[in-house]
Amino acid sequence: MVEAVEYQELDDERRPYAPAANVIAVLERLRRLKLPDVVNADILRIAGVSEGAMGRVLQALRFLRLIDATGRPTDRLGAIARAGDDEWRDLLAGVVREAYASDFARIDPAQDPQQRIVSAFKRYEPRSQTDRMVMLFLGLARAAGIPVLDAPRERLMQPSRAVTGRTPTVAKSPASRAASAPRASAPLPTDSLQQPIATNLLFGVTVDDIAALPEADFKAVWDALGKVAQARARSARRLPEEPEVGEGE
Repeated sequence: MVEAVEYQELDDERRPYAPAANVIAVLERLRRLKLPDVVNADILRIAGVSEGAMGRVLQALRFLRLIDATGRPTDRLGAIARAGDDEWRDLLAGVVREAYASDFARIDPAQDPQQRIVSAFKRYEPRSQTDRMVMLFLGLARAAGIPVLDAPRERLMQPSRAVTGRTPTVAKSPASRAASAPRASAPLPTDSLQQPIATNLLFGVTVDDIAALPEADFKAVWDALGKVAQARARSARRLPEEPEVGEGE
């Protein structure tokens, strides 16, 4: 079923603030699919965009003039969808420079630090989203190959449950994988979050692993771990008793 996603039109006093990773994911997905007649919620869902971000992503695509007010792809989006791997980012660079033309006239992301760009974007509403506006601007510029002095921290997208049909798995960061891998005897880092290694440790779960769990999955995972932990703890306490030594022995 095709769903309509409402989003607010932008004017000269506003800038989009969708996650850059979501916008780029939609463009990359459209390059692998036949260009649809309308970019709607179903298309965004296929690209892995969460329900809560769909309106902001459509708003960003509209601001970039990649879709019109009804969601139909423009010639710009058609050109990006048909372009080769070496060409489409150049086309995206032209789209970004055109959409943000008035901003590029005041700032240069290749030379200006983020704080100066944030100050330049404070003229736009809503003020509470200024940082996100800047992150999208810099993220799009970087994805298009436009030099950026202070590149924003990249956020990885997790595939939505609607795309995979199952609960997303939590991908461990390189630091987490390194922490769980067997190590040679070497001094441990003196990180303030590092906990002493206990001999009765039940699970190799780090704070990063817990923080990466989606809110909807945290309770189910934590309840399951708790039951296993309780069973193992009770089993460990039931140790065989040593035979008593008789008085005559």
